[in-house]
Amino acid sequence: MKRLLAFILFIPAAVFLYSGENLDNGIQAFREAKDSLAVQLLEKALAEDPYNDEIHVYLGLAYQKTGKNDKAVDIMTKGINLNSGNKNRLRLNLGNYYFTLGDFQTAIDYYSQIISSSGDFTAEATLNRANVYLKTGQYRPAVKDYETYLLLDPETYQRDKIEQLLAILNSQIAYEEEM
Repeated sequence: MKRLLAFILFIPAAVFLYSGENLDNGIQAFREAKDSLAVQLLEKALAEDPYNDEIHVYLGLAYQKTGKNDKAVDIMTKGINLNSGNKNRLRLNLGNYYFTLGDFQTAIDYYSQIISSSGDFTAEATLNRANVYLKTGQYRPAVKDYETYLLLDPETYQRDKIEQLLAILNSQIAYEEEM
């Protein structure tokens, strides 16, 4: 009886370790830019543990790197819907993805969701949203977000460049008001 109990307890532990092994190896493959291998390993990990949001993060990025953009969006969106700790990380990745596509409004929407949550990645999302506003010629909200970013991350290595950019943007805004 004790052997049977020990065997029954061992099986879930072995499955858990196996799942973690695929995740760990998948992340390692991703970091080593072995993208196809990363996808294979992370898909196995996802099949074993579909509620692990970390898998959604890395698998979404690996899909992106292998050109499987629809799958990337799908898996990251599913990860957000898990209501997990990586929700804002997934939103940031999606915002960045849509920015690269030139879908600026969708990027702004994802960054705004992070900012309104006041959670992890708020500073990064604020900076990224400011960059989208700048790219689309929306200078006032860009200035507001750059100023907010400097408050959120006062020690940023980009401080001097952002302050120079703010001076230029404020001059441009003042010039446009005079016209």
